[in-house]
Amino acid sequence: MTRALRERGCMAGRHRVARIMQEMGLYAFRKRRYRRATDDSSQLYVADNLLDQQFHVARRNQVWASDTTTIPTDEGLVYLAIVMDLYSRKIVGWSLDNQHTDKLTTTALRRAIQMRKPPRGLLLHSDQGRQYLSHKYRQLVDANHLRQSMSHKGCCWDNAVVESFFKSLKVERVYRVGCYDNLPQAKRDVAWYIDRFYNPIRLHSYLDYTSPSRYEERQD
Repeated sequence: MTRALRERGCMAGRHRVARIMQEMGLYAFRKRRYRRATDDSSQLYVADNLLDQQFHVARRNQVWASDTTTIPTDEGLVYLAIVMDLYSRKIVGWSLDNQHTDKLTTTALRRAIQMRKPPRGLLLHSDQGRQYLSHKYRQLVDANHLRQSMSHKGCCWDNAVVESFFKSLKVERVYRVGCYDNLPQAKRDVAWYIDRFYNPIRLHSYLDYTSPSRYEERQD
């Protein structure tokens, strides 16, 4: 705060600024303390990291990557889960909800399966979040004969391509909106970004400057 004031021509000392802020009831935002969940996730199945940061894929429906992120609304945070085909970087399934449960991730995966009808043995990668460790999610994975892969704990680089998509979504769309009114508005806007812009139009340097949908069409 002192540095910001000095840049605006107000030459106040650090202690004076602190005293005035205290008198006005102003405080800096503090990082929230992390609270470990009380349940023991070590009892849940954790898949090996079969992907191992091998993000270059030779054909579609060979490797999918999935993850979740948060989006702010005036009514609170909502949660987005996506499934990406690493071959074309195309989003093949997604779900947005106000609850961060396995319903979110299973809905996204179910939509991807319905859309793509993947072959047996497709590699499905995610982190070790409880939404991907749940019995319901694993039932869907097993029923469709998919192979599950999981990032090493705490290593964001193991799912870097999906993290890059979330960054693009937020910089190119979410941050420009600022804050959605509610879940339905956020859902409409995310649907527009994914289905009408990102998949069919947005150019990728990795794809030789074509969109995900166009890249797949060229390979047919």
